[in-house]
Amino acid sequence: MVVTARVIEKLKNKDEQTFDQIYYEYNDLIYYICYSFTHDKSVSEDLMQETFIKMLSSLDNYKENGKFKQFITEIARNLSKNYVTRVMNKEISSKEELPLEDIVSSNDSDSSKMILELQGILSAEESDIVILKIVY
Repeated sequence: MVVTARVIEKLKNKDEQTFDQIYYEYNDLIYYICYSFTHDKSVSEDLMQETFIKMLSSLDNYKENGKFKQFITEIARNLSKNYVTRVMNKEISSKEELPLEDIVSSNDSDSSKMILELQGILSAEESDIVILKIVY
């Protein structure tokens, strides 16, 4: 489907049939882009829906130059990257809140033993660096 200025105008005017055409044209592509970042079916479906909502709210920023596919896939990529970044930051911050013993016990026993032995030898800063290198 070629997305022309007329199609964009219909989308801005909330034409349901035009939205349905765009949705069915691009939903698989958007889903696979989201899935390539998240590797989670449910999250990818949510991000796909969010992409179409964001696309509708961003139509004023779209410049009619025949690159609608690029426009909507860019939204999907950005939403997916932001999601993955948020999840990674939550995981890191939740590990930072754990006591060292819990972090150590969640890793393999060789690393755990090494971390505990090095704690007695290294300064606190050096110990933190080694733990971060091994754990993350």
